[in-house]
Amino acid sequence: ARRDLAGLAEESGETCFLALYMPSERRMMYDSRATGARSIQIATELHEPLPLSSGAAGLAMLSALEPLEIDAVLSGEGRAGGPRATLFEVLAGIRRSGYAFCRDERIADAVEIAAPLSDAAGRMIGALSIAIPETGFSRDSEPLLSRQVMDRAKGLSQRLGDTAIRQERRRVQDWAKL
Repeated sequence: ARRDLAGLAEESGETCFLALYMPSERRMMYDSRATGARSIQIATELHEPLPLSSGAAGLAMLSALEPLEIDAVLSGEGRAGGPRATLFEVLAGIRRSGYAFCRDERIADAVEIAAPLSDAAGRMIGALSIAIPETGFSRDSEPLLSRQVMDRAKGLSQRLGDTAIRQERRRVQDWAKL
């Protein structure tokens, strides 16, 4: 995973993170960081449990869970009574596109783009993300950066044993009507 993280940072020139899902707590944490060539680096706390319902890494992970597990996560975060249909529409969009995008949400003054990771059983285990200083981000760079993070996440997931067929089925599964 660290090789993929370093490769993503080198390829994008940005700060990149490996985030891991903590299923017993239904939370996530940023586990590792790799810095690119850009002179402005993004910093965030590593190994600190965080909710899944905000930030691109958390939303990418949340989008890879099944609806009942999402409800359990949201209930644990105290968000069970919130706008469920709206969130499920957002998560369905992330599934369709293959990545999550957030601006100034979890990482202050930054844009984060993330894609979920999965293991040999097809379970979501985390996400790879790219963090870009908001002042240096252009919407024109989103297609390239999102492709880079999705390609690295797909490659790492496949090396962990997940198959391309299983990944594609999960990506297009649309449960926004639940």
